[in-house]
Amino acid sequence: MANVESICVVGAGNMGHQIALCAAIAGFKVKCTDTRQEALQQADQFAETYLAGRVTKGRLTEAQAGQARGNLAFVPALENAAAGADLVIEAVFEKLELKREVFAQLDRFSPPHAILATNSSFIVSSQIAGATNRPGQVVNMHFFNPALGRWSTCISSTPPWS
Repeated sequence: MANVESICVVGAGNMGHQIALCAAIAGFKVKCTDTRQEALQQADQFAETYLAGRVTKGRLTEAQAGQARGNLAFVPALENAAAGADLVIEAVFEKLELKREVFAQLDRFSPPHAILATNSSFIVSSQIAGATNRPGQVVNMHFFNPALGRWSTCISSTPPWS
């Protein structure tokens, strides 16, 4: 994670928007995308409400919440979200063909060095990797629901054991 600065999250549903916000709180620049404008709007509203709630409860300072909000963008176009990403985390519906289609697009839109991760709980990355020209850079990175749960360490550039 030392070379990861920019993250793209594909899918702004329940898991995707939480993963995106988790990464933004951890200090990464995040672009979250979805084909559904309504999902993007709901995710944006969730981020506002969640961060305000963390400030009210004393879990984040105003500055930390503001920085997290500044790190997070919701964008409708996959090619814009994936451009420049060091890590892409896919969180779309659990349908193999859909995931393979998304990964084929990510292979075209994301930089050659980017790691492409699926959040799937049961579709292994080897079933998806063949849709790309970089099978060695396709991994599973499964978040449990809720991704912003009480014990979640989110994504950190500093391992929790250091």
